[in-house]
Amino acid sequence: MVFAASAWSLSTSAQSPSGAPAPVDPLAFVNQFESTFGKFEGYRRSGANDICATGEFVGNADAGALSSDSVFSGRPVPVVMRFSVGGANPKAPDNGKSQRNMALQFNLELAQAGDRLDSVTVSLPRGRRKVNLGTLKVTSVSTDAGGPCLTITYNPMVMPKGVEPSADPMLAARAAPYAVGLGRRLTEGAKQQ
Repeated sequence: MVFAASAWSLSTSAQSPSGAPAPVDPLAFVNQFESTFGKFEGYRRSGANDICATGEFVGNADAGALSSDSVFSGRPVPVVMRFSVGGANPKAPDNGKSQRNMALQFNLELAQAGDRLDSVTVSLPRGRRKVNLGTLKVTSVSTDAGGPCLTITYNPMVMPKGVEPSADPMLAARAAPYAVGLGRRLTEGAKQQ
């Protein structure tokens, strides 16, 4: 997410005595979003112009060989997903120039010893084995503001059993600010487009 990366660099510019980035202050992180991109009460702090959809994911056998989670069993698993336009403005134009959020193809590129796994900005070398994890099918789209996405935070650190995060500090840095943002939305009266 482009905006998260901006807030990350602003919030973690201090170094700890060990030389590692200082922990992210989740309140400062969300406050910086609101200061930079505006505050629209009740809406998500990023990706506020969104639609909600439901569907199913069917994992394939290749993915099942890499993880013990039942999501890769080959049986349909219900999914609630969001498609959004970047930024905090819930009235942002759909045809504006900004990032779009949602991936519809689930592929996994397998790392090898020595590969750098602590930054999404560094690609794995060419030639790494790629595995298609399965198929996502959208079966319905929410047409009203009360869709099932309304109070889901989509925390990137909530993963199924058998799936582990990479060492990229951006994943962990986003977890607490997502909770802060959800808390603010619920207190203000959660809304979505």
